[in-house]
Amino acid sequence: MKHLLFILITLIGINAHAQYQFDVGVTVGSAGYLGEIGGGESEAKPFVLDLKLSQARWNLGGFARYRIIDNLYVRADLMTIRLQGADSLSQNPERNSRNLSFRNDIIEFTGRVEYSLISIHDFGNTGRYLLDFKTNLILGAGVFYNNPKALYNGSYVSLRPLQTEGVKYSAFQFTLPVGAGLFWTYKRQHRIGVEAVWRFTLTDYIDDVSSTYPNDTTGMSPEAIALSNRNPELSESPINRNNYGSSLNPDYENIRGSPKGKDSYLVVSVSYSTVLRGSYKNKRFQATRSRSSIGSSKKRLKRRTRAKF
Repeated sequence: MKHLLFILITLIGINAHAQYQFDVGVTVGSAGYLGEIGGGESEAKPFVLDLKLSQARWNLGGFARYRIIDNLYVRADLMTIRLQGADSLSQNPERNSRNLSFRNDIIEFTGRVEYSLISIHDFGNTGRYLLDFKTNLILGAGVFYNNPKALYNGSYVSLRPLQTEGVKYSAFQFTLPVGAGLFWTYKRQHRIGVEAVWRFTLTDYIDDVSSTYPNDTTGMSPEAIALSNRNPELSESPINRNNYGSSLNPDYENIRGSPKGKDSYLVVSVSYSTVLRGSYKNKRFQATRSRSSIGSSKKRLKRRTRAKF
């Protein structure tokens, strides 16, 4: 991550003569996953209702943001996100019997637009314009690299090359971030933000689970077969499986997951960034400064200008 900010700055480009329009920073927080593995006691529920909070993990990243106009920003993020889930933690006995689990360290690059619904340039009405406050709607698009793994015989094994459902899928996928956030800017330079952004994706294989067990295991390695169906690792399991069943049950379809919906994940994070001052003595600033001074050079009454961030 040590070259993260340099990469982001290079991708966006810095307008060196823009005053208080550009900021760079870091983010840290937690992430939760919504897919086939884990979940509640019933069938999959929409949106956040099926998140397993005990399986929330971390996210870490860096970003660069540019203000186009007062209430409109564009931002680029480079982030690493850990997602994981386990059937053993589900309240659904059928998913317990399936006994699948995964961990996925995602590397994500996104570009997005932030629009400020509420913008207060003098938060607290102090008259000094020390604290600026904004609430934002967030919409973007991006790509991410993912490599789901499972703990097997004491080590994590990459699942994608094994094709546990007999399906080949790409490690690179698309994501659509949608969310909301807010940030404060102190003394025009220090910016602290909080946001919650849901990542919709176009893949159902973040957890390596989507449809059915492979009908033909010919050509699959012993490791691939073992990680495709982990029911045999359990000493006891239900016989009747109505939700994500097991191929061990001949009276039920070889359902391993549900291809009806795509996997998604929620990222909640806090951020700190520094607003770059750029060319401080530009023509616009000098004009504003000259208009802000009244009277002679010996006795001058100075007015504070309104700061917009």
